This record gives sequence, structure tokens and C-alpha cells, in this order.
Amino acid sequence: MSESMQKAVWGSNEFHPNCAVDIVAQTCLAVPYIEGGTGEGKTQLSEDLGRVINYNYTEINLSLCDAIEIGGVPFPDFNAGHTVVLPMDWTDCVTKPKQLLHFDEVPCTPAENRPIILRALSERRLGAKPFAPDLIIIASGNPPEMTPNGTVFERSMMNRFYHHKWKLPRQTWLAGMMNDCNFPSPVVPVLPADWKAYRGKWASLIGSYVNSSGNFVSPYNSDEEATAFGTLRSWHRLAVCLAACESVGAQPEVYAEICEGTVGEAFAHEFLENVASHELYDPEAVLDRKVTVDFNSRIDILHCLPSAILRVLGTKQGMSLDRFDAATEFFQSMAEVHADLVLEPLGAFWELQPKGYQFSANWISRMGALFAQVNPTT
Repeated sequence: MSESMQKAVWGSNEFHPNCAVDIVAQTCLAVPYIEGGTGEGKTQLSEDLGRVINYNYTEINLSLCDAIEIGGVPFPDFNAGHTVVLPMDWTDCVTKPKQLLHFDEVPCTPAENRPIILRALSERRLGAKPFAPDLIIIASGNPPEMTPNGTVFERSMMNRFYHHKWKLPRQTWLAGMMNDCNFPSPVVPVLPADWKAYRGKWASLIGSYVNSSGNFVSPYNSDEEATAFGTLRSWHRLAVCLAACESVGAQPEVYAEICEGTVGEAFAHEFLENVASHELYDPEAVLDRKVTVDFNSRIDILHCLPSAILRVLGTKQGMSLDRFDAATEFFQSMAEVHADLVLEPLGAFWELQPKGYQFSANWISRMGALFAQVNPTT
């Protein structure tokens, strides 16, 4: 992999592969499903995430719930002339802010309850209760053959999850056991407020891959045991999850985990090879004015550059007044040709403004005029 590729796409923070669950869960779009053996610390990861980001934690063991405990109790409303559903008290958490809901023992969910869970995952609501926008959901379970009444997921259920194969945290466990059961604090990647600034880049890279390969939907094979596969839904969610991944500077191995668990191993390998083959601009060279960007070059290559520049400027060693000044020139030049590509990243760029730096009135005026052309209603 070229040095410019490393700087433009991948990060270098060494997270444990299980941190992919933390990253995906915080998007509040994709739901991670953790599959692993019993007693291996899967539930602890969810509790740790909730504690680190200051979320209230609620765990529901689906193997112990009947349909009423999840979907609610039908009750006649004689005044309205129809039947309403009275939810269980535990469901209050889904409408409140800063809540983490952990569905455990998912493969043991009785068949009559699965449509309720499927709707919760698809529509983010339980009965008449819509989920809060920031509700985080994590699911977990043991392989079906290891659980009482466990069954494999239906294909429609499979496609709602990011499927994560649990990696035993052996070194962390050993460190705690060798220190009188004082286990080290978990390393939890926390998404920054501007993480969605990276979404357009990954959506463009996925679009470029699909357009060039013409292959993005996994054919149905009843004999295949794959849990993750390509659909329009899963590719869209992958773009969101990879944006979150880049926002925390994760290393390539975490990207691979997320890709394989979202669209399947074959598509993941093809897509990541396609991304690695791009001749991308080195963001540091752009900020140091060592290269000139051709703003009429391939749009998928240009789409990668704003987020890469943000990532460099977001570090102490990458930021300087000269580099920030170069970045203002870059964003204006790109906006002149592709204003739509910098709409999302510009907000994050504004937040990086160094102390003492003043945007020129001409720059603010010009950028405002360009964005008004893209979105006349604002």
C-alpha cells in the first residue's frame, strides 16, 4: 500500500478488532450482532461502551421473553373505538436520550417474536413507540448449536445486522488475572461529533466500485451459510460505518472486520482491493502546497480528499496556520467545481479553526454564494 494511500484512507490507531462493534453501534443505524462462545466477555463490551459514552444500559434476554413482553398488550380503547397496544415498562428506555439497549441470546428468540424484533431493527420502533434518534442497539448470542432452542437467523433478519465474530480478548484477560483481577480499562473508540463528514467519501468509493464491477447484490443460495451479504441496504450501511471508522482513525484491520461483517467476505475483499488501487492525493502534500489538485479529475478520487485533509488537520502534529490557510484555499477551489462535495466536510473544517485565525470576508461570502447555488432553500 502506498504512503499516500495510507494517509488518504486508513488510520493507524491500533484498536482491538472487537472495537468494530463500538464503532458500528455508535452510528445508530447499523446494529452489531456479536456471535461467540459463552462466558467470553461479549456483554461486558456493551456495558463498557455505555459507561464510556455516559449512556444508560438496558439488557433484554430475548430467550426469556414472550411476545407480550416485547410487543406489548393489546387493550381496547372504547373512547377511540379501536384497540391500542400497551407497552411493557422496560420499553420506556427506547424513547429517551442517551440509552443503550442490548438484546442478548438473539438466536433463542421464539419464532413468534422475531417479526417484532425485525421491525425494531428495521423501523427503529417497538409497537407505537419510535426509538430516540440516538438510541444505540447491540445484539449478541452464542452459535445456535450451543444454545437451548437456538435457530439460525432468517435471511431477512441476517441482513439487518453487522455480523461480528467475537475475538477472545486473551491479553486483556491475562493482564487482569496477573494483577489480582484488576482488569485494565477498556479502550473504546468514541465517534467525534463531526463523524458524518466522512460519509460522502465512502458512499462515493462504494458507488465507484459498484459502477465499475456491476456486481453488488449477493445471489440467494439456500445451501450457503454466510450471514453477511450484499444488498442495497447493507452497502448503504457500510458507507455509514466506514465513515465512523475513519473518524476515529482505525487501522485497516478494523475496516476489513466491518466490511466482511456487513456485505460478506467476497465483496469485502473485492471492495477493499478496489479502494487500495486508487491513485489518491496525499493530503499532507496538498496542505504543504507540494502538489496541485486537478479539480476536474475523477470524482471518486476527489471525494476522498476533504475528509483526508480534515483527519490531518485534526491532529496536533498535522495542524499549522500555513496548512489551515492552504486548506481554506483548497475548500474554496473545490467548491467552485464541486460544491456538493464539501457541504458536509465544511462544518467540521470550520470547527478546526485555529485560535487567532480569521476567515476572510471574501472567503465567507464566496463560499456562501456557492452553497446557495447548490441548496437555494438555505
